[in-house]
Amino acid sequence: EYHPSTTLQKIINAGLQVFSEKGYYNTTTAEIAQIAGVSTGIVYNYFKDKKDILFRLLQYSLYEESSNDQNDIGEDALFKYPWFEHYFVEEDREAYFIRDRKAENLLGFVMVNAYLQKNADGRSIAEFMVLPRFRRNKIGKEAAVMCFKKHRGNWEVSPAYGSSQAYLFWKNVIDEYTGGNYHYEDGI
Repeated sequence: EYHPSTTLQKIINAGLQVFSEKGYYNTTTAEIAQIAGVSTGIVYNYFKDKKDILFRLLQYSLYEESSNDQNDIGEDALFKYPWFEHYFVEEDREAYFIRDRKAENLLGFVMVNAYLQKNADGRSIAEFMVLPRFRRNKIGKEAAVMCFKKHRGNWEVSPAYGSSQAYLFWKNVIDEYTGGNYHYEDGI
């Protein structure tokens, strides 16, 4: 029996499982389909490709930030993000899904790159979003720390412009992770 909402959830969960085990670049749509127990064609009924999932999450995040950063939607009803495609062709950019370990539900995403404003080398949190109902229960903190540990060294984090909640979140995470040994300058 075919249930679209159940099938979609199976595909998302399978994608998250394979992405977390093999990474985005080493995952194929066929592997996602196999784990979800559906054909590759069914996966394409829901998503053009695996980056479509990330794009949808990014749009939600840009919408949330738009009240503070004055980012407007275009005529296509989408927020502009000129670097999105670069995450799939440049080695200095990476994207990760944040998911629940038990149920493997999609909880958010992180986009990391090596394009820094203050340091000569290191990494930057370019985009970071945890779905609202999962905030304030250490999921974001855990995801941030996993990124910091994966790429040890200098980090630049620029909280969402005008968001006191984002600023406090990052201040607390960074303060705890570094033991207070960090530098804050010009919003970074």
